[in-house]
Amino acid sequence: MCIEITGMEAYRRYVGLVSMNPVDISRLPITSQPEVVTDTVFLMQVATGPIISLYKYTDAVFTSATHYHSNRG
Repeated sequence: MCIEITGMEAYRRYVGLVSMNPVDISRLPITSQPEVVTDTVFLMQVATGPIISLYKYTDAVFTSATHYHSNRG
């Protein structure tokens, strides 16, 4: 599902695993196991094309994470 107001930002809903590990090197955990939870988040659509789409996600853990999605199945 994509939410967009014409001429404004567009967001895509994502339901799935989200990493809760910090990205700040000074706060890295001692264990090598990732801490993940199942959650629903909205990814801001940065760019979209016939082959790939780019999304940005920001929250208290990730100050700026960029994700990509292949549009080829």
